[in-house]
Amino acid sequence: MTVSPASPPISTFQDILNVLEHEPQLLQSMRGYILDQELRELPNSVADLVSAVNGLTAVTRSNTERIDRLEAAVAQLVEVTRSNTERIDRLEAAVERLEATVAQLVEVTRSNTERIDRLEAAVTQLAADQAELKATVAQLAEVTRSNTERIDRLEAAVERLEATVAQLAEVTRSSTERIDLQLLDSRANAIHLQRISGLVADIAGTQYERLVARIVHRRLRRALPIPDAAVIHTDWNPGPVIEEVIGSDNLSDAEVDDVSVIDFIAAGRDTAGNPAYAAGEISITAQPIDVVKAARRAATVAKALDCTVHPVVVGQGILDETEAAAQERGVTVITIAPPPD
Repeated sequence: MTVSPASPPISTFQDILNVLEHEPQLLQSMRGYILDQELRELPNSVADLVSAVNGLTAVTRSNTERIDRLEAAVAQLVEVTRSNTERIDRLEAAVERLEATVAQLVEVTRSNTERIDRLEAAVTQLAADQAELKATVAQLAEVTRSNTERIDRLEAAVERLEATVAQLAEVTRSSTERIDLQLLDSRANAIHLQRISGLVADIAGTQYERLVARIVHRRLRRALPIPDAAVIHTDWNPGPVIEEVIGSDNLSDAEVDDVSVIDFIAAGRDTAGNPAYAAGEISITAQPIDVVKAARRAATVAKALDCTVHPVVVGQGILDETEAAAQERGVTVITIAPPPD
């Protein structure tokens, strides 16, 4: 060891340390003697280690930042994944609904296909019917044209006929005037003869009516459901019942006039004990007009008395037409020969 002449004297260990502090080269030489090679290289190694640690710290800091960013990215990824899961759930539900809708559409399509098939068949039939209709319309057009021509001819014929009728009417009027004059002469003669024959018939008819009226009640009891029938009014021997009838407020003047000349009215009780009547006409030869009068006048009596009245026609002779008219109007016909004098 070489000591600078200016160095203080060395007597203690502290003095050595003080010299080394002021003599860097001496300190370095001392280290070479004291320290081995590894210890001498230790500072450099420590420096390298510090440098490495500093680099590692920087890398760690960078990795930490990267890890933070990665965690943030992972968190975002988790959130996106959760959101995607929800979207997938919604998509699955939508797909299920879509599948159901598709199934419905398939069914509707199948049904529509069947309907279209039926419509096509109907259209085909309609086309065939239309062709037939066209032919029918053509025939109708031809018939209409023919009918129009016939109508034109008929109208012309009607015009000619109207002219002919007008001429005939004029001729008829003239002929009628002449015939009326002849009829006046013939009517005067007929009235004279009718009066004579009427007087004879009235005498005979009146005699027949009066004779029959005495016995008709027995025939009425057998022909009608009035077991105790008795004549209470005749045209020639009026009874109180006719006054009750013609005094009814239910009758019109025409009905009163008509029923006043009824030939007879009989009264009694039916099988149930209720009041019942028979009314009608008496004629030597019963005519259909007698049936009409009997039905009309019996209905008038029923209207006035408000009870059941059986219409009756009594005659010596009954025409077939009289029988038919009686059946049609519900009139009882009784045949009675005049009793001997």
